[in-house]
Amino acid sequence: MSDFITILESSVVVASTEKGVRTTDQFQNTPAKEILPRLKHASIGKKDGSHFLRTGLKENNTEYCMARSDNNTQSMASLLIIDCDKTLINERDEQNGAPDPYQVSESLKKLGIGHIIFGSYSYYLGITRYRILLVTKSPYIKEQLAPTAESIVALINTNLGGNLLAYVPENGVWSQAWYYPRKPENSTQSDSLYIEYLEGNAVDVINPQSIMEINNDIKREIPENFGEISPIRVFNEQYALRDLLTGYGYKLVLVTKDRERWLSPDSLSGIAGVTVKDNKFFCHHSNDPFHDGYWHDAFDLMRIKEGLTDKDAIIQAALRTRAPNGHTVDEYNKSLAKQK
Repeated sequence: MSDFITILESSVVVASTEKGVRTTDQFQNTPAKEILPRLKHASIGKKDGSHFLRTGLKENNTEYCMARSDNNTQSMASLLIIDCDKTLINERDEQNGAPDPYQVSESLKKLGIGHIIFGSYSYYLGITRYRILLVTKSPYIKEQLAPTAESIVALINTNLGGNLLAYVPENGVWSQAWYYPRKPENSTQSDSLYIEYLEGNAVDVINPQSIMEINNDIKREIPENFGEISPIRVFNEQYALRDLLTGYGYKLVLVTKDRERWLSPDSLSGIAGVTVKDNKFFCHHSNDPFHDGYWHDAFDLMRIKEGLTDKDAIIQAALRTRAPNGHTVDEYNKSLAKQK
């Protein structure tokens, strides 16, 4: 047996209730293996109703557990649920409805990751929304939830061609509730969405990454004559970091509220180790020339990727950028020098 199904059927406990989400004090802790059959078929009913959590709730010597909240949820979990609600179009815009669940399942299979996919209520209303159930190799804590969930979405997107699975904030909520699959009476979907790959493995738990403050970047002392335009400054203004990363072979695999994750073309692990924020990037890949503890800008990316010295990179930046008068920055600065 794979460690996915072994862990899922032997040691995972979740809190489950037959009530709707507004009733928070009617949960009972249940072995995860007992809820699995309920994921295979969508019953007829309203959206709000029976649901479960990623782990158990603290017990209080009564018939039911303590009320659902982050504080009352057990401090460790092994179940990981990915909400698949939206698609990232052209690396920029979110669209309602997730990528094809069968393509997502194939992406996980390529990675050897065991999983179960089941449809949400919206799926049976014609919107492609579903949930992915996974287990972790070891129990994780609240602080490890978001980086672990983000890593899974990034891995899925690494193997998806075209549009990407969008990351949603619910993935990082510790006491998040997930409905058992249901569909309305008038659903046009006659078959339940259920995909399983039980032969795969559990997933690694990811710790929060340590990233230097974004003001920790390389300082350049470049003398400029009065009135001259800085080629570096204008290059960073006129060349979008996203476009340059794509042009140099990097692949966007994750977009969250405040940052992006990119996969380096030189990555040996297949894990996205480049963080982009505020038009600068920070590299975690140990075999990458940008792995130096500093944030880098578009100019740095061009300079290193094209194997240029600082001086030659500045010359290239001046030739590739435009001054306010429409001439290149190189032409503009040289015209100032002639006037002296």
